[in-house]
Amino acid sequence: MLPTRATLYRDGILESPLCNLCRTEEHTLHHLLINCMLTIHFWILFQDWWYIKTNETTTLTTSHILYGWHDRTKHWQALNYCLLTAKYCIFCTSLRGDVLDFQTFLLSIHGKLEILNEIAIAKKVLPKFYRTWNFLL
Repeated sequence: MLPTRATLYRDGILESPLCNLCRTEEHTLHHLLINCMLTIHFWILFQDWWYIKTNETTTLTTSHILYGWHDRTKHWQALNYCLLTAKYCIFCTSLRGDVLDFQTFLLSIHGKLEILNEIAIAKKVLPKFYRTWNFLL
């Protein structure tokens, strides 16, 4: 079992047991991804962005954020990819102690789609790439 942030703080490895984003609550994975006031705002922006891109209303529950979207909507696989990327963005931002910025997530998605586009070109499956990702380009 991995040590908690509180244990690492107690053992003198970390300077604080608090969340690197909000600096008000104890850092746990659940707090970081679900309860942190900055992450809550991030997920609201994510839902708004998703609606603008797809015209699909999504209400992200704790289960959706932690385990993915399992409702077979038109773009459910792309949504899961974006959720994973968003969680990774939140996690990396927290590790760096930076400010959580939705624009950083959007840049990350854009970069990942450029890579997927290059892979599709190399594999000669560009039409499939566009069917899957065109709405986010």
